[in-house]
Amino acid sequence: EFWTLLLGRIVTGLGVGVAFVVTPVYIAEITPSEARGQLATCFDISINVGILIGYVVGFGINSIDDASNGLKWRLMLGLGGVLPD
Repeated sequence: EFWTLLLGRIVTGLGVGVAFVVTPVYIAEITPSEARGQLATCFDISINVGILIGYVVGFGINSIDDASNGLKWRLMLGLGGVLPD
């Protein structure tokens, strides 16, 4: 259902937005001053690596010739729910 997906995207977007604001503040508050910059940088690099992986996976799924367009977007959406080990 379209409205269910839209509501899920809105809730997820709000959650990610709050996490992007809260996490650097939390890192800055709990870490010792000599490690603060390294941990903040690690957070930023992790975000960018995750975005890059998403683009690469999307490119790989889009290059599958045998799959229909309906399968491609379902596969990409389903892979978003797979948790890492």
